Amino acid sequence: MKTIIKIFSLCILMTSISVFGCKCEDLDIKQSFKYAEIVFIGNINDIKKVPSGFKTLQNQLSNVRIGKIYKLDYYDGSYLENTSATIFSSQLRSCDLFFDQNKEYLIFGYIEPDTGFIYSEYCFKTKPISEVTQKDLELLEKLEKEHKIEVEKANQEDKVIFDLNYEGNVPNKQIERQKRDIDLLMHQNGLLKISLYSVFAILIFLIIIIFMKRKRR
Repeated sequence: MKTIIKIFSLCILMTSISVFGCKCEDLDIKQSFKYAEIVFIGNINDIKKVPSGFKTLQNQLSNVRIGKIYKLDYYDGSYLENTSATIFSSQLRSCDLFFDQNKEYLIFGYIEPDTGFIYSEYCFKTKPISEVTQKDLELLEKLEKEHKIEVEKANQEDKVIFDLNYEGNVPNKQIERQKRDIDLLMHQNGLLKISLYSVFAILIFLIIIIFMKRKRR
């Protein structure tokens, strides 16, 4: 019995899943595109550190020059190609991404309606342009075209996808984040079920082997 308990404990340790910290690090480009409000290539021109209210923690304001835009679900005229915007990052939020100056990135982000700041998270596939492959760019072009077709179709059917009212963007954004969180939870639950089934299958297999060995004795 002690041998079985040890084996079971080892299986649990091997299949343990971390539940702390930022829980949305596994989104691919397609999922990132779906949930982001803005997707673009941008160059970080300048970075400023500002107080966060805590002595040892700072917020970061990154000035970004917007290049190619693949998706924009926000219309107030501020986010155009070849214009500048501000990316906000806070050490108080575990999922916020911090950027390097004079570096170009593929950025998936949200837009904060009260300030106009953009911010990105580890859950998105935001990464330096040097890590973006030709396959990634081709996928983005495809997603951009599909998104435009969906918007045009929805507009023709008189369905409101983008509320041109400034305040109207807030609930839409909250709904999209809730959908993202639900999708991630379902994905994590699926992985957890697979892990548990694997543990029990291994445990049963080991019990059978031990039982057969003892029977032969």
